[in-house]
Amino acid sequence: MGIIGYTERDSWEFIRDGRDALNKIKKAGDDGGIDGKELYLLSTPFRRQFDQSYHESAADRARPLRQLRRGCNTNVVLIVNGWIRSGTAEANAERLSKELGFRVFPDKISLVYAGEFKYERIMASLL
Repeated sequence: MGIIGYTERDSWEFIRDGRDALNKIKKAGDDGGIDGKELYLLSTPFRRQFDQSYHESAADRARPLRQLRRGCNTNVVLIVNGWIRSGTAEANAERLSKELGFRVFPDKISLVYAGEFKYERIMASLL
């Protein structure tokens, strides 16, 4: 078939059912039923395997933003948003890394996770 890629996001493990499904998708692409602009998780060369006429453009569908997991403590999210707005996210990430014993990156998701982890530790110590 010639469409197996070796980069992380293009790697596919094939079993008989998977090959059959992929062949159906490939056929739909050959028949014009797949729009490469919608395949935001795949690399450009891999998109072209499904949509021969695909060319990268501003009309491509953007990958959705990563969402925080449900049920996170909204107070922690508000605190982290404040750190990001005030420019102290990096300093707080370093502080939390030292306090918690694992690397915390200065992005929103990492900071919220670390903040919740610290909050859970505090709550557990009170019980």
